[in-house]
This record gives sequence, C-alpha cells and structure tokens, in this order.
Amino acid sequence: MRRLYFLVDHLDNTEQISRDLHKAGISDWNFHVVSKDENGLHRRHIHSANIYQQNDMVHSGEQGFLIGLVIGAIALTALNMSNLGAQLPTAAYIFAFVVFCGFGAWCGGLYGMHKRNYHLRKYAHEIDNGKYLLMIDVHAKEAKNIETMMHEYHPEAEYAGDSTTLITPFA
Repeated sequence: MRRLYFLVDHLDNTEQISRDLHKAGISDWNFHVVSKDENGLHRRHIHSANIYQQNDMVHSGEQGFLIGLVIGAIALTALNMSNLGAQLPTAAYIFAFVVFCGFGAWCGGLYGMHKRNYHLRKYAHEIDNGKYLLMIDVHAKEAKNIETMMHEYHPEAEYAGDSTTLITPFA
C-alpha cells in the first residue's frame, strides 16, 4: 500500500476533506491526521494518527533487534571459542541469543518512543507551525485517483509526497 501525504492549513478544510474521503470509500483505518491540535481533531471526529504512526517505536525497535542480533552473534561466537563455551548446552546459547535480540528490540523501542516517526520527520516544521498532515493509505492502483480527487476538489491541500506503509529497519 502507498501512503499519500497532504498538508492543510485549517481544521475546517481538514474536516471537509475527511468527509469527502469517507464518501470516496476511504475508511478511518486508512485516513489519519497528524496535528498539534489533537483536541480539535477529536471534537470534529477526525481520525488522528495513533502513537505508532507518530513516533518511531516500531522502526527503532527493529533496528535495536538487529543490533542485538549482531552483538549476540559476536558474543556467542566468542563464548563458543572459549573453554567455557564447550561446557554449555545448546539451549543456553539459544536462550542467550533470544535475550540479546529482545534486549536490543526493547532498547530500540524505548529510544524510538521519544523520536518522531522517520516518515514524518520531513514534515516536522509544518506540523510544529500548526499545519495538518493528512496521511491517506491506498492501494498503489488507487493512488492516482485520490491525488486527482484532492487536486480537483481540494486545491488548498498541498500534495507533500508519498511513501510505503511498510516499516523497514534499513531506512
């Protein structure tokens, strides 16, 4: 799926766009708004982005998992080469490896809780200045239709880009 990003200046415009997207078949599950004005979104029943879409917990957790995986592999390889490693059962190696990976994912997730989502960082200035970032998730073949609809019926919404909805640790 593709995620389309549009920037809008006013809550009234955001509300009208939300209604039009619902009429076009876009559900709340596929339409999210990031804004400093969470109360305004709530009062107008506009679906705001959830915490996982706003912060970088999942992305950083994946990166932490990979770091834990590498550190675990190095540590367990070194342990295996020592005399102590020969005395340990295979289950101990597996358990230690899982602990390294889990600890890395946990640390990464905690770190990511305090960072803006890596997809949203380029829009941080606009969001912090009071704009509304609309995120519309659509199938790739529908993306052009939604872009055309937004351009025709809502020229006040500035197309800001697109990305995938997948979260990858290598981005």
